[in-house]
Amino acid sequence: MAASWLERLVRWLERPEGDAAIWVRDYRLDDATARRVVELIRTGAREQGLEVGRIVINARELWRAPTPKALEEY
Repeated sequence: MAASWLERLVRWLERPEGDAAIWVRDYRLDDATARRVVELIRTGAREQGLEVGRIVINARELWRAPTPKALEEY
């Protein structure tokens, strides 16, 4: 398949806040698998000492790190 690389894509974008935004495109993922991918990304990043601020899969933000202000209100 000539265009298979267009079906799956991962981008790691460093943000000015010091963390990263992760963008994943894989149209074969169902909702349950997408949620599992979020957990795998978070776990892998944490094990490497990296901070993730946001995870977007197939144009949907599935996870965002809590902001310091949100933590104060909690």
